Amino acid sequence: MERRLSAIFAADMVGFSRFMEADELGTLQRLKTHRTELIDPAFEQYRGRIVKELGDGVLVEFPSVVEAVQCAVSIQNGMKEREVDVPNDRRIQFRIGINLGDIIIDGDDIFGDGVNIAARLEQVAEPSGICISGTAYDQLKSNVDVGYQSLGEVEVKNIERPVRAYKVLTDPELIGQTIEQKPAGFAGARKSAVIAVVLVFAIIVGGWWLLQSSYQPDIAVNAIVTTDENPPLQLPDKPSIAVMPFANMSNDTEQKYFADGMAEDIITDLSKISALFVISRNSSFRYRNENIDIRRVGIELGVKYVLEGSVRRAGNRLRINVQLVDAQTGGQLWAERYDGNQNDVFALQDKVSARIVDALSLSLAPREVSQIESPDTTSVEAYNTFLKGQEIVGKRTPESLAAAIIYYKQALELDPDYARAAATLARSYFTSFRSGWGALPGLPTYNDAREMALRYAKLALKINPESADARAVNALLLYYVRPPRLDESVGEFRESIKLDPNNSAAHLDLGRILTLGGRPKEAIEPLERALRLDPANASDIENVLAYAYFGMEDFAAAIRHAKKSWDAVPDNSNNGLILAASYGLFGNSEKAGAALEKVNELRKQQFQPKITDYLLKQSLSFWFFKNKKDEDRFRNGLLKAGLPE
Repeated sequence: MERRLSAIFAADMVGFSRFMEADELGTLQRLKTHRTELIDPAFEQYRGRIVKELGDGVLVEFPSVVEAVQCAVSIQNGMKEREVDVPNDRRIQFRIGINLGDIIIDGDDIFGDGVNIAARLEQVAEPSGICISGTAYDQLKSNVDVGYQSLGEVEVKNIERPVRAYKVLTDPELIGQTIEQKPAGFAGARKSAVIAVVLVFAIIVGGWWLLQSSYQPDIAVNAIVTTDENPPLQLPDKPSIAVMPFANMSNDTEQKYFADGMAEDIITDLSKISALFVISRNSSFRYRNENIDIRRVGIELGVKYVLEGSVRRAGNRLRINVQLVDAQTGGQLWAERYDGNQNDVFALQDKVSARIVDALSLSLAPREVSQIESPDTTSVEAYNTFLKGQEIVGKRTPESLAAAIIYYKQALELDPDYARAAATLARSYFTSFRSGWGALPGLPTYNDAREMALRYAKLALKINPESADARAVNALLLYYVRPPRLDESVGEFRESIKLDPNNSAAHLDLGRILTLGGRPKEAIEPLERALRLDPANASDIENVLAYAYFGMEDFAAAIRHAKKSWDAVPDNSNNGLILAASYGLFGNSEKAGAALEKVNELRKQQFQPKITDYLLKQSLSFWFFKNKKDEDRFRNGLLKAGLPE
């Protein structure tokens, strides 16, 4: 048997079984047409030899990895063009995996790890995506007009060692770039003094402050723990509700993003009702994948009602099952099933919201009725694309932000009047330039990101001046783009909160800019409101509360809130900085020093630079304290804690 080094191309169709079940003859005919008119001619053009066909998939050998990737890009781009008018759930898509490796030739067939790795990478690839091995990437470099995103070392079935893998990026803005996977604490490894200062700033001030609650990662945790020091939450003085993540009942597990989007949009609609108290998505979605005890949820989130649901998409059909449960008794108040097609998605959401309003006997102001009945977009395709971005950005990394921005742009291209997409783009670019990510591959430069944030915020307001999201991101920019325009920013936040009184992120951001702007006493109310709306985000909110009390020179209260923040997320060194500074000015130098020592020990474990007075002074200008006395107070607290030079 002969051995040789070859480029192996493996592809299969996404959701083939589901398509066949819905329309066997139609699926086979469409697949045959794509093969005849696009795929097989591409193999011939790039000198690919079809080794075997597997019904919905194909294994092809190429003489070079360059030709294999060029062929893959040609096919994926061609499929997008050919299926552009097909509804999203009926669109034929392929995954492609490519490896450069040693193979064994037996007649016309090929075997070996080189083949197995290509097949496994195909399973790693996203729908309409291309995933290549590290050996293939090493040979490509700049020989193909694409970009790459490192996926790190990937564990694949039946291969003993992890495989270095890369996602191929076809967006024109990313050509020639490689977005590397960063280890935890990657900022400390940077050698450039300028970038180091920016990244130190981002770590010190907590880059996660800058992200909306909707950017929280989707993880299952035990939610809120009630203790003597953290007693159960009292019910609000109005009807209160938490919307759980909807179960994805579709055959395609990748439809989770759509089920999440349905639940999130119902939260958004209900959140605009001033007569209703609505827990944030961030807190209610923390119960994902748990066997939910509704009464426990009611106690931990402090709500009277819980909405549960499921979504099933089959072909063009859509089914939503929902039930409203009394969280105190566990009894079902009502249950409904809503059926329609994909184009009915917005009408079905409205029906669910209207049913809740009716069940709870809520009175809506005319403005609230108008807001709920006016969808952000009428384009199902734009909506689907936007939701894909929301799913990706939940990973909360520079790379995921860069990838999500591409989806948000596509959504806005599909519907130029999509104010939410424009507002989310503005916040994404704001996050980029405020967190020090602006100079990373796949994202604009610091200045470019700032200008893009301003441009999209202006566009969002132009599209819909009544958009709470647009008003909130505009409020942020009014403060953070120098010079800080505090009064205007506060006014915009208050308008945003009028439009969406249950938006915990807006309350948190308002409290933050009031604290940084030298008005910490005014910050307490919106921060406490944010904490009540989003109890699972206690660490971030308690951290800002600590800074607010620190600004009021109530150092005992600052210590209390800083300890709560750090106890909630003990591996976040940023939570310990305000504790060290508060102890320092409170006069307890021993505890101040211990807190600062723990901060730097954590940073060392995470490969981050040690906090010194030099780095702090270099980064303080990025904090956007409006008054220098607030900068000096914080620095003096850390100096009393023993901050080294």
